[in-house]
Amino acid sequence: MRTIGWAVRRGVSWFCFVSLVSITAAESQRDPKGHWEGTISLPATELGVRVDLEQGADRSWQGTIDIPVQGLRGFKLSPVEVDAVEVQFAMPNIPGDPRFAGRLSEEGQTLTGDFTQGGQKFSFKLERKPRPVTGTGETPSRGVPGKGLVGHWQGSLKPMPVIELRLVLELTNGPSGKPGGAMVSVDQGNARVPITALTENAGTVHLETKSVGGVFDGKLNDDGSEIAGDWKQGGQTMPLVFRRLAQAPSLNRPQEPKKPYPYDEEEVTVENRAAGLKLAGTLTVPRGSGPHPAVVFITGSGPQDRDEAIMGHRPFFVLADHLTRQGIAVLRCDDRGVGKSTGNFAKATDTDFVEDTLAAVAYLRGRREIDPHRLGLLGHSEGGIIAPRAAVKSPDISFIVLLAGVGVPMEELLVRQGRDIARVMGAGEEVAATNAALQRALFRVVKEEQDLAEAEAVLRKLFRGQLATLTDEQRKALGLSEAMLDGQVKMVLSPWFRELLTYDPRPTLRAVKCPVLALNGEKDLQVAAPENLAAIREALTTGGNQRVKTAELPGLNHLFQACQTGAVAEYGQIEETFNPAAMTLISDWIREVSGSRGASAPPNQGNLSRAQRVETAGLDNLDFERGEPGEVPPGCFVPKLLADQGFSATVTTNQPNQGRRCVEIRWPKDRQPSADFADLMQRIDATPWRNKRIKITSAIRVEAGTPDARAQMWVRVDLAGGV
Repeated sequence: MRTIGWAVRRGVSWFCFVSLVSITAAESQRDPKGHWEGTISLPATELGVRVDLEQGADRSWQGTIDIPVQGLRGFKLSPVEVDAVEVQFAMPNIPGDPRFAGRLSEEGQTLTGDFTQGGQKFSFKLERKPRPVTGTGETPSRGVPGKGLVGHWQGSLKPMPVIELRLVLELTNGPSGKPGGAMVSVDQGNARVPITALTENAGTVHLETKSVGGVFDGKLNDDGSEIAGDWKQGGQTMPLVFRRLAQAPSLNRPQEPKKPYPYDEEEVTVENRAAGLKLAGTLTVPRGSGPHPAVVFITGSGPQDRDEAIMGHRPFFVLADHLTRQGIAVLRCDDRGVGKSTGNFAKATDTDFVEDTLAAVAYLRGRREIDPHRLGLLGHSEGGIIAPRAAVKSPDISFIVLLAGVGVPMEELLVRQGRDIARVMGAGEEVAATNAALQRALFRVVKEEQDLAEAEAVLRKLFRGQLATLTDEQRKALGLSEAMLDGQVKMVLSPWFRELLTYDPRPTLRAVKCPVLALNGEKDLQVAAPENLAAIREALTTGGNQRVKTAELPGLNHLFQACQTGAVAEYGQIEETFNPAAMTLISDWIREVSGSRGASAPPNQGNLSRAQRVETAGLDNLDFERGEPGEVPPGCFVPKLLADQGFSATVTTNQPNQGRRCVEIRWPKDRQPSADFADLMQRIDATPWRNKRIKITSAIRVEAGTPDARAQMWVRVDLAGGV
């Protein structure tokens, strides 16, 4: 999900840019020189910071500060003052004049004190740490001194305040002695862009990449550790600083699959004839007898490749590998206009992406190794909006998985998103409220002003009204550029955003009739878990769909990584690409609802023994769910809505050594049998459960086991296709 970054960074600027360390410089062990890491205790969060302090040849002190969750690195502190054990430093040109004043501990390993900004005071604590080694993938706050251009350099573009695009230069001397090489976009799937021109003259560096229309002009500093300049592309100019690395950067991504795979992988082309375009994709299919269940992946916001590459991670690549190893085929495609796919992404809306998704489903229907009756969709973030829309349009969709899916109106979600991100980055409630008011004002213009030129003029006026409260130096320090403003205006006035802003997912969700699994991370700042999961469940069940499973996964962020704060800037710093427990939950559920051979047993079967599970083999494709405490007897499971309303049903089970057995189910006990199920027993009794995919549109209780060892389960099943 794209973030509305202008409001976020504006809010952060008032409360998060901190750093003032109090150190006493008497004994050597109490010298503040070195690397420090710690937090500032803000009202809503513990803001992590890193500080580097050093003393120059003239005995003057200097330093830099990093605030990782803000993507701020190497911000120069001034002044830095040390008086015995007292240390103070400030961040110049930041609104509110942020300052640290602290005191060095007796052992010289801790700095504690007060951070002040805008008339407010908060405590901070820093601890002395070894300086981190460069080459871990994070853009360093300082470069390694050296000569010439040959080597590895890394910098970060900030198209929006909370978005970072890391770029690595791999520079070598060619056969003729002239420097050349490639630029690698780390956060866009390590895409390699050839450098077509590279010159250096008296420290002035010029670089061109014709394939993407990019030009960089910068100045090499005196010790050869960094090149500071501007990146120009598409009519926009953004500041960019490349810092020399001691070694090639290395992103540790232990979950990335390595060949050979235990399944078949095929490059495929999906044709959307109505739109006149072709989507390039990868189909992974389990080996062995088919046909297999299959799922189409749907990416989140922005131009995404088939792996949904973001910040050095490829979550769809990792998840597709996991699902295919579990017997589920996966089709994932580059978005239209991205990678090898044709079409124009910039002019597309979610309506177009729905049609692209249905084209992918139609493609799978024609593959003989794929079961056309077990086709599902998996959408992440904005893909969680597209999946239900596609499911409503196509009877071929057997199930959908919503990962960080949206359940509330989009305007409501975006305002909440801005608040949550600002909070983690350190903004107070007053600033968050001001930002929310500005967002709503901007959204009114987007929704109500149909004339694009007039809308653009009003938006620019609103943006500039906020920027006018800052000096030129403050805007530069905060990374607020004209290019960033242009990018924000262009984005909110795009056809995609205009359609998305007014979208309410609830009517579509009420029309979805297939099984739905909706998962969110507890620390997701882009799609808040509690309100969206509750809205998704309410909409689905209101529409009569009881085959719904939702879960808020503790400690996971928007990308389903185990994290500390959930901040966007953390995504690329985390080694984990996709939490294994979350992947297992997804694969187990898909196998259950699709009746996959060898599927895991339903997760809520209590203490049934292995022999008793065999006796309920006919229920392998059912979806179990625990009811609220006090709603059902111990050991029973039932959807909450049906427990409230009551129901009755009669089913037949195929019990080993007992033959078929009919069980009449009522809830509450005094409820009369429903006429809707009058012939259900006869229909099911004529068909062995072991050989058919039973589907019933209600909840039932199944009694299984011997008289000495009975187990009860409330079960949800689907009868959409008949018996």
